Amino acid sequence: MSEDQLEKGSIPNQDSGDEVKKDFKGLLGSVRKFLSELLEIRTNTDAAATKESIIADISFKGHTSWILVCSIFIASIGLNANSTAVVIGAMLISPLMGPILGMGLSLAINDIDTLRRSLKNFTVMVVLSVITAFLFFYLFPLRDESSELLARTKPDIRDVLIAFFGGLALVIARAKKGTIASVIFGVAIATALMPPLCTVGFGLAIGKPLYAAGAMYLFTINTIFIGLATFLVIKFLRFPMVRYANSQRRRMIARLASITGILVMIPAGFTFYNVFQESLFRKQAQQFLEETIEVYQFNGAGRYVDNLTKIEYVDDGASLLEVVCMGDELIPENVINTWRTQKNQYSRLKNAELHVIQGGKDDSEEKFNFVSELYERNKADLLNKDEQIRLLEEEVASLTKNMGKQVPFKDVSAEARANYGNIERLGFSYQIQTDFKKLDTVPVFEVKWKQGVQNAQKEADIKKMQAWLKIRLRDSTIVLKEVE
Repeated sequence: MSEDQLEKGSIPNQDSGDEVKKDFKGLLGSVRKFLSELLEIRTNTDAAATKESIIADISFKGHTSWILVCSIFIASIGLNANSTAVVIGAMLISPLMGPILGMGLSLAINDIDTLRRSLKNFTVMVVLSVITAFLFFYLFPLRDESSELLARTKPDIRDVLIAFFGGLALVIARAKKGTIASVIFGVAIATALMPPLCTVGFGLAIGKPLYAAGAMYLFTINTIFIGLATFLVIKFLRFPMVRYANSQRRRMIARLASITGILVMIPAGFTFYNVFQESLFRKQAQQFLEETIEVYQFNGAGRYVDNLTKIEYVDDGASLLEVVCMGDELIPENVINTWRTQKNQYSRLKNAELHVIQGGKDDSEEKFNFVSELYERNKADLLNKDEQIRLLEEEVASLTKNMGKQVPFKDVSAEARANYGNIERLGFSYQIQTDFKKLDTVPVFEVKWKQGVQNAQKEADIKKMQAWLKIRLRDSTIVLKEVE
């Protein structure tokens, strides 16, 4: 075959390869465009309104202070009564989130005055919350260490992640034109700022400073990571920086804001690292227990009491694994030594101490039966709590669904007044209706027309206005009624 023929034969292959490359680049371009449209949030952000609303929530006086005191009392009662529903209610009405968002915003836009106000109000809120909770638990006669209280004394990696991603969701929702109210309520529940402060007061009231320190640590984690998330989102959305007439003052404030931001991020990173290390330690400890002690077969009246297991992590290596076995059957020492050898095969458990606490021969049968009964009862209580959690999750889902139907009445009324000059008054409410098979919540607008408007004009405007409301609010169930 000649060289000309070879060259001619190679042209189609070359063209085919170019077409594949072109198609591939087109596909990548389409995917990139789709993802940018899907994830783009800058275009629908109202920077001025977001800044104004966050700064408005920083203030702490008058009504806000009383709301905080009431929410602290509600949270304290819920924690004392071990009621998750009551604690959720307290978190929903708490105004603590305002100053935290203010701190993150002010650091991101170099607003030193807003930062000063946020720090001042935040400190007052925290001190007032702790004092209120302390007085409640100190004066209230029932001060049981409920599981709801104890759960707030030891943070882990999940608390860090919840605070950070909750903060991200909250600021993104606040920045959107037409704030997403359900997101704000959901973040208030998820990040749980109130219960740790109540637990601080509880620990001080019963004379257990370790409880108070652990709860304050959890609250500090939530605060730092919500503020950090706010800072990052505001920077990403490119909110305009605060400008100062004095160039020297502007540079000084920019440096101060940058240094403060770095000082906040350093302990945030350190905290995340420590909590992450503890989480890995606990994970390996649980795996070790599942593969050794939990599968040990007792020949007689013996039982491993898993809910009494103590796992203590210390970052200098002096950690502790303590397990409790009850009954008149002792675990042989060679078995315990084998467990210790197996423990050392886990990288994070090598320096941890393994203690096995056992009942002796003199333990009575009644004592063992009591422990067994306690174990079964606790297991039943856990099943009941799972059912309560399921019901609460359904209730929260229902509330979230209803919040999605919230009507921006202020904006709608302003638009209606501009479009329909004959309106004298406009009202709105939700009406519950039933056909005795199911309940429906129907949004109802009530309009009163000015005197002198012809009936034909009223009917035409009502039809037009109802069609507009359904499109404007994206709800085909809206009803428009005329009132006299």
